[in-house]
Amino acid sequence: MPEVVEVNPSKVAISNEIITLFGNSLGTIRSIFINGLGIQILTQSDVRITFRAPIGLVGLHDLTLVPAGFDTVVVKDALSFGSALVNGARTLVPGFAPDSTVLTKAMEKEIRKFLGQNPTLTSASCMSFTPTPATRQDAKLARQRGKAACEYIKSIRPDMTVKVVKGEPTEYSEESTRRIRITLG
Repeated sequence: MPEVVEVNPSKVAISNEIITLFGNSLGTIRSIFINGLGIQILTQSDVRITFRAPIGLVGLHDLTLVPAGFDTVVVKDALSFGSALVNGARTLVPGFAPDSTVLTKAMEKEIRKFLGQNPTLTSASCMSFTPTPATRQDAKLARQRGKAACEYIKSIRPDMTVKVVKGEPTEYSEESTRRIRITLG
């Protein structure tokens, strides 16, 4: 019987964020539902499933897994949407060129827009992503990308406190590792 032992992240502040389920016998899962909404599975193995957070959900929700040959599994209160950042804001900014730590003009524009939408927030954390599994070079590249974003934020808002956060593993795809998550508080 399928078993979920971890949902990461369990607090989702932005739509379209990749959520990973860890557990056992997850390869038998055929469908996932959140609040009755069918969710597309991105990647799946016996110990891991990834999917994107749906748009428009707010609050605490159960996760319903429908496996082949077993009873439906309900993980109560598995995901919290929109409540992780009560007094803050978060965004994903894609666009790094492969193996580059330089922000593109489009990325700079997106960051300026995000800062402009949140003028009263005074701190920022910047995190890039690493493939799974990550090498030392992957971790170094993620940290340098986070640093580049935080330095750019500091150049726009010198009064803002910035912090580079350790890169987070994600399912590998060229696009998924070439983005930065910025959280303002």
